Amino acid sequence: RDKDYNLLYKFADEQNNYFLSTTPPTGFSAIEIPALPVTGDFYVVFYDRGAMGIAMDSSNGTGNSYFFMNGQMIPAQFKMTNTNETIKVDWMILAVGK
Repeated sequence: RDKDYNLLYKFADEQNNYFLSTTPPTGFSAIEIPALPVTGDFYVVFYDRGAMGIAMDSSNGTGNSYFFMNGQMIPAQFKMTNTNETIKVDWMILAVGK
């Protein structure tokens, strides 16, 4: 999505084509997308319908990861059960351009 949340590209497939291991950690998987002209900020959005466990970094959260719900970007943060502290997390998604 672009900086205004407009959809730039959409791709749908089965998770088994990319995430076959049932034993974590599984590492990164590559999902190829066509070349898209993008300038400025953009967002990589991963829709999983709740079936995928997405890796996150909770040790150094920057606030650059979000939940996209009802057209709004909601910061990804979780409450730690042992301390009741709310922490920012970063999804472990890597976007590489050529």
